[in-house]
Amino acid sequence: MFQAWDNHAYYDHATDSSSNYLDSEAIEAGLSGHQKRGRARFDVGEWGDIEPTLPTLLRFIKAAGVEKIVAEAISQPPHIVVECGREWLPVKNQADILYYSGHGHSRDGSLERWGLNGPASTFTVNDVNPVVNWNEDLDYFIIGGCGVLYPDNTNGFAWGNATLKTNLLKGLAGYTIIYRWGFDRFSAPTDISGESTQKIQSFVFFLLHQQPVNRTGDRVLDAWLAANIHRQKPRPAIVYTQNRYWQVNVKSDWKGDIFLDPTNPVIDKPW
Repeated sequence: MFQAWDNHAYYDHATDSSSNYLDSEAIEAGLSGHQKRGRARFDVGEWGDIEPTLPTLLRFIKAAGVEKIVAEAISQPPHIVVECGREWLPVKNQADILYYSGHGHSRDGSLERWGLNGPASTFTVNDVNPVVNWNEDLDYFIIGGCGVLYPDNTNGFAWGNATLKTNLLKGLAGYTIIYRWGFDRFSAPTDISGESTQKIQSFVFFLLHQQPVNRTGDRVLDAWLAANIHRQKPRPAIVYTQNRYWQVNVKSDWKGDIFLDPTNPVIDKPW
């Protein structure tokens, strides 16, 4: 079997009317035959209702997956009476694949979360402290957010130096940025358009059912590239291994229309 992974977790910080959970639900549905290691959602109404659904706090990113431990107390009247007989607790159990969905900020390589500044709080790779927290089973961090894996020292190289150069992860996947007319950012697909869900469905298809073009030597990373190369709606996806990165070579014409470079669809560079 080609798979070197067997379980997954997701973190979906859908904070406004332009966001939804459909992309992360597509991962969950598509990988339903594999173990789920918990999920985090922004919606406070779900935190205690769907097990194990947790808030989008930094602690879930650090854990990179949880499992449910159930504690049950049994009444033994008349001496022992239990009013709350059954509770569940999330315990860290790291997934192989962690998918993040939310807003990214290339100015400092950060991603949004719940925190002291409310839903617009952010975290960087330094806040995650991968050497301490991602040293168990996590193999891939996939970021469905804008620009945080742009190949520079603030974004992609910062995340890669802390996770790939240290032999903690096998790969990073996400999006870089291109600019239309020199100022209009074009990066990750949006939830409201349905495109983020389509990309995830394509990713799962290439991951499980159709061999993608072998560019990186890694099925997970090749599947991410293949899902974003679609000639109708290409996106500037990027993946990293320890020493190289591959970027979908998306360009913009003078009208702002996006297209895939027909002669060199994927940039391959050392880093």
